[in-house]
Amino acid sequence: LHVGTDGSGSGELSIMKRNKDLNPKKNNIGVNIAMVLSVLLLMVIMIYGFTTNSNTSISTKYINYTNQTETQSDAPDNMGAYVISQNFVKDNIKSPSTADFPIEATNVKCRGSKFMVVSYLDAQNSFGAKIREQYMCLLIYNGGEWSHKLNWTLEALRIGDDIAYYDKSKTEQEIANDINAMK
Repeated sequence: LHVGTDGSGSGELSIMKRNKDLNPKKNNIGVNIAMVLSVLLLMVIMIYGFTTNSNTSISTKYINYTNQTETQSDAPDNMGAYVISQNFVKDNIKSPSTADFPIEATNVKCRGSKFMVVSYLDAQNSFGAKIREQYMCLLIYNGGEWSHKLNWTLEALRIGDDIAYYDKSKTEQEIANDINAMK
């Protein structure tokens, strides 16, 4: 500490600190930077934790579900037939990468190894407009691991008002009879 006059000739005493380390502005800058970095790091950790725990996609949840149930039975369920039907629908539309399906099918019927899936999708048409189309998919499960598309036979697929596919080894009447039997 230095005690002396303020230099103005008034005779008043002033006390000055000569130690540079005692300057509060210089000391607080390092502390402030450390605190800001700590808060930012904490926020990044919290955001990462929230997004990885709560933002699991539906398909990932379904894959986890199917991995648990495959050990119980290799036979497909209605949800499995619905997932496979989505693959066949994507094969028959102009912009498969734009296709969005609901979480669950509108209606799935099963008779033995035959499934009829009725649902809808939102996808871009050839003009780039996103439109909603109803679809009906008639599938036969052939055995094997149900999650492989090759273990299924597509008998008929109607998207909107168009017949996108039908099994040419069957007559239209046979396919219509199969569809009516499923209703």
